[in-house]
Amino acid sequence: MIGELQPAGVMGELQSAGVRPAIRETEKMTEETPKNSEQSPVKQTEQSPVKQTEQPPVKQAELSPSKQTEQSPVKRTEQSLVKKKAKPARFVAKGRDVIFDNKTRLYWFKKDSWQDKGKFFNWHEAVEFADRKNLRKIGGFDDWRLPSIDEISSLFDESCENPGKGGVTLHLDPVFPEGAFKTAWIAGDTSTRRPRFDYSEGKVVSVEEYSFGSVRICRKDKVMRHQAPIRRK
Repeated sequence: MIGELQPAGVMGELQSAGVRPAIRETEKMTEETPKNSEQSPVKQTEQSPVKQTEQPPVKQAELSPSKQTEQSPVKRTEQSLVKKKAKPARFVAKGRDVIFDNKTRLYWFKKDSWQDKGKFFNWHEAVEFADRKNLRKIGGFDDWRLPSIDEISSLFDESCENPGKGGVTLHLDPVFPEGAFKTAWIAGDTSTRRPRFDYSEGKVVSVEEYSFGSVRICRKDKVMRHQAPIRRK
């Protein structure tokens, strides 16, 4: 009986000394640690990476590039097209024989007298050339005439090169056909000398009125004034 009671007495002494509670605490720690190891990595891998990878790339990759590529280039191309369309050409062909100048509001005969008839005219013959065109109402008009100095000078453009008769370079818009004579008679009376314009040099020279030359006739566009409607009394 005494041998059987000793182990119990020993355990009782150990329990009274606080050994058993220490063993229980170690057991609790071993049981709880796996739970912590299982939960915390899962939370870190499942929550934080998802938030970092899913949200920011959507905002940067999907929204901002589309706004930059869709808005600004389209607006610039539309504005440039509007500007190009708003600027009309200076010279416009009006039928087979006439060219209209939007800058000076002048109608010009497309060919000069040399190109039209194949021969040279003196100053008096140039005036008769215009009169004959009026009788035929070329272009639908009957008021063709010799141009003034300012009117014919407006055709001179140094940036343009138009091959004239004999290979001379004329500074005339290419809307006018090639092969024109280098000089053209101008309206004016200075005794027996008459002025004519040089398309190659851009200057006016006075020569004897029976000298050979050419002419490019013109007419001014008539301004139609708006008339107020008649009020009934």
